[in-house]
Amino acid sequence: MALFGNKKEEEQGIEESDEIIQRLEALESHFNALDSAVQHHDTEIQEIVDTITADERNLKSAVEKNKRKLETIRDISSRFAEIQSENNKKIDVIDSEVSDLKRKLVKKNNKIKELREKHRKAAEDLEDLKEKTEDLETELMLDMNSQAYDIDSKVDESEFDSRSKRVDRELSKLRASINDIADKLGSDAVRTE
Repeated sequence: MALFGNKKEEEQGIEESDEIIQRLEALESHFNALDSAVQHHDTEIQEIVDTITADERNLKSAVEKNKRKLETIRDISSRFAEIQSENNKKIDVIDSEVSDLKRKLVKKNNKIKELREKHRKAAEDLEDLKEKTEDLETELMLDMNSQAYDIDSKVDESEFDSRSKRVDRELSKLRASINDIADKLGSDAVRTE
């Protein structure tokens, strides 16, 4: 898994988080519509009950007429109970979906944090390698200058060549490490030649 190829996953995680938020808002809107329907039915039932109560107080003979209204109330109450039961089931489903979406969102956020930490660590490693490379290049230049100056009197040419080759090999290894990290970061800005 490439260290910084995961930026796409981070962006995808953000897009999925936005999609989850939109779904949550849609679910909340649906829930509000269901709640309004329940309140409307409550109002209807209350109005019918108020009408029947007033009729019974004023006229005993209205009892017979109100039998039909009572049946209507029973039907409405029955319908209301069914609607409320269906709404409760829908609310349970919505609650379950919201919980599931929240869990997914937490997982995505954790993954994004993990990717950011890996990115930070790789950037530190890259900086360390760059410093080592610069130190080694400085050492090589100083060594080469010193060897060129002292080559006639102190060090023979083969020893100078051997040390130069060793430093070149070390520089090569460090450059390869930097380029490898640059490949993982997906950045040409830190590549070395």
